[in-house]
Formats: sequence, structure tokens, C-alpha cells
Amino acid sequence: MLRLGFWQLQRAEEKELRLIQIAKRNEQHPMGLHDIDWLGKEQDVKVNFTGILLNDRVFLWDNRVVKGQVGYEVLVPVSTSEGIVLTKWGWIAGTGYRDKLPGITLPSSGEEIQSFSGVTWLPGNNIFVHETATTESSWPMVIQEVNITQIEQLLGKPLLPFVVSLDLPDDSGFINNHHPVVMPPEKHIAYAIQWFGLALGCVLVFIFASIKKSKNDRSED
Repeated sequence: MLRLGFWQLQRAEEKELRLIQIAKRNEQHPMGLHDIDWLGKEQDVKVNFTGILLNDRVFLWDNRVVKGQVGYEVLVPVSTSEGIVLTKWGWIAGTGYRDKLPGITLPSSGEEIQSFSGVTWLPGNNIFVHETATTESSWPMVIQEVNITQIEQLLGKPLLPFVVSLDLPDDSGFINNHHPVVMPPEKHIAYAIQWFGLALGCVLVFIFASIKKSKNDRSED
């Protein structure tokens, strides 16, 4: 329990540093994709870029909840001069039926070069989620997690090692569900206090139980 408490304090410190980094980068001018440290896998970087939208290869990230309603996050690859980058457009509500996907309105693709802006994001891999999509699945393709390696296999093409969460107008039809820091530092600190409190409770129970046992042993003697 003490170890978990200190781990939560460490997570709180990491979130504090992340929030400071986000605030600093929000003050900076947007970068181009060629300026990003791909090897360092930078995230929370504001970017501007141009490319061709591959809107016939749409991914729907399943089981995404907004205000208690289940839906999907829409992800679409964009072909750029630096390679193909996966872009996150936002959340749309589900239909209520697993075999009926929601309609999606995207800009036309063809060979038209379009401009995009957003922030870079590094998705984390969830060991408890098992991907069900296969290369035989139809488009739009429903996926269970945003795993760059798996999506490369499903797409059949290499991707840049990050996702760009796009800045879109309010009337785009998508809800911006991008939360770079899901759990704030204060919540981690609260969890740490709970773990330390449980540890203290265990120690007190042990002390009281030892005293009671000692008294019982003396009475028996």
C-alpha cells in the first residue's frame, strides 16, 4: 500500500510536468511535421501541415463515451510529404446498434491537397484490450484501441509514429474529445492519501491485535 501511495505521488508529479509542458507549447508557433523529433516521439506539439485525406480508409475507435453516451472516435489517415499520418477528427455518437455504424461526413479526397492543424498525441497501449479488426474487415473499420503498429497492418501502409488530434470548427459534426491529461494531479494525490491511510489502518490493526493477543496470553498463564 505504501508503494502504491508513492507511485500515485510520482504520477501526480508527472502530470504536473505534462501540464506545464502543454502550457508552454500552447504559447509556441505551430511546427511542420518535418520539425518534430520523431525518434523522441514528441507529443502535445502544435502542428500545421498539408496533405491528401484518405477518406476511404476511416477507422472508428470503439466504446468512446461522452456525457454518458457511447460512440466512436473517428480517425483518418492523411498522406503528406513526410509520410502518412493518422489524424483524429473527434467523437460521434453511436446508433445504438452494433451492426449499424453512424454516418460520417468528411471533406472530399481525390488528389486535392488540404490544410490541417492540430496537436500531436501518442496513444498508449492497453494490455487489457484485444483488437478484433482484421485486414478482411470492411471500411469504415471498427478498432478497439489506437495502436500504431496494428493500424499499420490493417492499413497496409507505414504511418508516422504519432497521431494528430485536429482542430476543427464547432459545426464540423464532431465533438472534440481530446484530453491529453485524463486524470489531474490532484486526483493522484487524493489516491495517494487513501493508500497511505489504508497502510496506517493496517498498522493500527496489527498493533491492537498484538496487544490483545499479549493480554490473552498473560491471562492464560
